[in-house]
Amino acid sequence: MAAGNDDGTRIPIPQVAVRGEQPTVLADLESIKQDLLFACQLATRLLAANPDEDDPILIDAMWRASSIAYRRCFTSGRPLAANTRQGRTRVPDGWLESLDERLAAGHQALLNNADKHVAHRVGDEEQASVLLFLEPTGPKGVAGHGVFYLKQMLPTELPPLLIELSTTLLGSIQRAQDRVGSKIVDEANRLSQEEIDDLYRHAAGRRAE
Repeated sequence: MAAGNDDGTRIPIPQVAVRGEQPTVLADLESIKQDLLFACQLATRLLAANPDEDDPILIDAMWRASSIAYRRCFTSGRPLAANTRQGRTRVPDGWLESLDERLAAGHQALLNNADKHVAHRVGDEEQASVLLFLEPTGPKGVAGHGVFYLKQMLPTELPPLLIELSTTLLGSIQRAQDRVGSKIVDEANRLSQEEIDDLYRHAAGRRAE
C-alpha cells in the first residue's frame, strides 16, 4: 500500500500485522465476505448463462461452488488467526432475524440444497438405480445390467435468492467490519510512544528514522 506525495511520487505506507480478539474477528468477517462475494459472482454468471448453448459442466460446477461458498458462511470452522483456539466468527448477530418471510425461507432453501444435493448427496433428486435388462424376445432371461442415474437439475429459483441474500449480508458484514476496525484503531491510538515506536520497528515499508 502506498500514498502520494505532493510531487506525485509514491511512498510506501508502514504497516504491521496485529493480533488479538478484535483483529481475529475482523479477519474472520473478511473471510466470510470473500465467500459471499465468490458465491454472488458465480450466481450472477449462472443467471447470464444459456443452458442450451453454454457448457453444462461449467454451469453445474458454478452452481455447486456457489452453493458451498454460501453454506460455508454459516458453518463452524477454524479462525484465520493462528494464535487462537476459538471458532471462526459467525455472521453478524441479528441478520437472520432481520430477514422477511420470503428471504428467510430462501436462506433455508439454499442451505438445504447445499446440504442434501451438493455436499452430502442424500436427496431424492440425485440417486442411482441398478437395472437388470430382460430378454425382450425368445426365451425369458437376463440379458445384462445398467445403472440409471438421476441428477438434480439447476434449481433456477435459487441463484437470484442467493444474490439477494448475499447482498444484504455483505452490507451487514461491512458495517460490522467498520465498527471493529474503528475499535482496533482507537485502541492502537492509546498506545504509548514507546509502543508506537515498536510498531514502526516491526512494520513493513517502515518510515525512515
